[in-house]
This record gives sequence, structure tokens and C-alpha cells, in this order.
Amino acid sequence: MVLVAAATLAGFLAFDAIGTLVLPGQEYAAAARLHVAADGRSGTVGGLLPVAELHGRARSRSARELRPAVVMLVRYPCECFRQLVHVAAQASGSKVRVYVVGFNGRAQVDRLADSAGRGVVPLVDPLRTLDAVYHPGPRAMLLLVRRDGVVQEIVDGVPPNMELATRLPALLHLP
Repeated sequence: MVLVAAATLAGFLAFDAIGTLVLPGQEYAAAARLHVAADGRSGTVGGLLPVAELHGRARSRSARELRPAVVMLVRYPCECFRQLVHVAAQASGSKVRVYVVGFNGRAQVDRLADSAGRGVVPLVDPLRTLDAVYHPGPRAMLLLVRRDGVVQEIVDGVPPNMELATRLPALLHLP
């Protein structure tokens, strides 16, 4: 009887990642979307992407859904078009998605993604969570994210000829 009551209660109540009680139908507060992983490793190689709501053209998604992936963080203005095209061309034959994430509205990331083609997905981080966690420089930053969601490599100041051929296969396999 006690187990049935506990299971029923667990079915109606849930706790979000920072321990806030979330009742059925209740939306997460913006603060809940901003917190960093409980292990404190978000923002570092070996850590997970932080919890952040990213806005795409058709839908919003959590940053933690971006896996396996090459995530390019861009500031405005960004002189990173050549880098994005080069990265997208290398990833186009793999099962690794390329995302371009901006912080200052849709126009820049949409233009970059449309121009680069090859399935590049534009996303906006309106609360600037990824910006606050990773502190990308003015020349764009790459986050190479494995299929388990762990950030394998962080490259700040992406060079125009960034070589990914040996790095992409590792994103698809768990260590």
C-alpha cells in the first residue's frame, strides 16, 4: 500500500535538475534554465553543455540535445563565415550536426546558416547562457560534443582551415 502511494505521488510530482518542485502543468522558471550542471563541469572539456533553452526557426530545444555536434558560438559582428563553411563541409559526410549559436537575435545566425548550407542549424541563445559559461572570443568558438553529450574539445578563435577529419569520428563513439 505504501509503495503504491509513493509511486502515485512520484507520478504526479517531479523535481527539475536543480531540485525545484515542478507540479503538473507548471512551466520551468527562467532561472531553472540558466543553471549549470550539478557536477560543476559545464564550460570545460569533459563536462556537459549547460542547461539552456535555445530558439530555432521551428522550435526551441535544450542545449543538451545538441549531440553529437559541432557547435559554433558566434558573437556579433562575426567574421566567421569562411570558418563555418569549412566546418560544415567537413561534417556534411558524417552523422555529426553543425549548429551555429548566436546571442543577438536571429538575423546573424540565419544568414550564416543559409549561406553555409549543408544542413547547418541556426539557434539563438536569448538568455546568453552559453556566452556566460564559455566566454567565446570575437572570432567564434567551436564546441565538439560527443554523442553522450560530453564536450570533447573547445576551440576558441577558430582558424579558417580548422581540420576536423580526425576529430569527427571520435564524437560518434563513446570512450
